[in-house]
Amino acid sequence: MNYLFVNILQDRNLIGLAGPNTCDPYVEVKLGNYKATTRFLQKKSNPELYQVFAFKKEHIQTAEWSCLAPQWYKLEDKNKKVTAETWYLRVNVIQAQDLALRDKNMKDLEIFVKATLGTMVVRSKVSPKKNVNPTRNEDIMFVAAEPFDDSLVLSIENKLHPKKKESVSLGRYVMALSNVQKMMNNAPASSKWYNLDMLEELKTEQKQVKFASKLNMRISLDGGYHVLNKCTQYSSDPRPTAKPLWRPVIGVLHLGILKATGLPEMKPMEKRIDACCVAKYGSRWV
Repeated sequence: MNYLFVNILQDRNLIGLAGPNTCDPYVEVKLGNYKATTRFLQKKSNPELYQVFAFKKEHIQTAEWSCLAPQWYKLEDKNKKVTAETWYLRVNVIQAQDLALRDKNMKDLEIFVKATLGTMVVRSKVSPKKNVNPTRNEDIMFVAAEPFDDSLVLSIENKLHPKKKESVSLGRYVMALSNVQKMMNNAPASSKWYNLDMLEELKTEQKQVKFASKLNMRISLDGGYHVLNKCTQYSSDPRPTAKPLWRPVIGVLHLGILKATGLPEMKPMEKRIDACCVAKYGSRWV
């Protein structure tokens, strides 16, 4: 899977309009037509955000991305060995049961699942079954970062028109990531039936009826994989996310590039050298 990961770590020395600790900072990440926003932190001049955004390669339509903050903020680059633990969040949507429709006479349903994590939204494919018990054995993937403050929101949607994107919700389920099962191997998570919240208009019509549509899913945080947050040729840490799976550490190799002397002028007319240094260890290089 090819993703562009943007890991927002920390801000430093942010000054609000009324001085230090008077701003409510956030960071906005833009990639072409896609935009993602971190959560707001109130009255913080040195906020720690630790949020990861993942953009699918197929959705990237530009060679540039931008990281924005309100104009009175000072955003510093903090790439000093500080990384949030990131996990693959896997949502395997199996089937739904007894969906409640607004229009009882509606036929040829176009049912799909919309999954939302923070500001990221992913839609499943439309179920081949055009009824109130649709099936769709499909994986929806996210990248989630500790400490798992966000909630996963799953909504069963019905398209209003086959050729348009507009849809209406038939029920939804909200799950805190702190309650999601963590997997350390390649075994699938156990499937469970989740009761969907009933639509408000149906609640008023069926006050005496104890009824809930259900959604059968496997939801897990997969720690047996390494979540790449940089190019493979630069990555020096291929360990999986789950620490119990790590091999014993041998040590840390520090290499300091000090200087080079006696290099020939590659551009004699300009009397300058555009030089860089390449260090290679095994298959990795910097």
